[in-house]
Amino acid sequence: MFLILYKVKLTKSNSVDIIKQKLVITNNKIKGVIMSVVIVGGNDCMIRKYKEICEQYKCSSKIFTHMKTGMKKQIGNPDLLVLFTGTMSHKMARCAISETKGLKTTIERSHSGSVSALKNILEIHAVK
Repeated sequence: MFLILYKVKLTKSNSVDIIKQKLVITNNKIKGVIMSVVIVGGNDCMIRKYKEICEQYKCSSKIFTHMKTGMKKQIGNPDLLVLFTGTMSHKMARCAISETKGLKTTIERSHSGSVSALKNILEIHAVK
């Protein structure tokens, strides 16, 4: 069973962002917050680390470090799209952004694909 939680956040430009999160409920206990995150770009050697960090923030993750066949279909409807722009092609960026256009997906861009960059992004958007 899922419970939908809406988190309201005031941005720097004084607009309001509404972030949707799912709570997993089993045996009348809340197991944790599930937020789906798609990471595009980054380094191959960091995939395991990216997944571990997402698990710490109770997020499910999909990671695409290279352009794959059918990537458009695999992105789905994430709550958060993280673009590591320093290590990705323009084609990958356009593909990821066009797939989430019209959805309520939050898009975050970071030039660095480091662990601290991902932690900073998840600190803002996810619940630890």
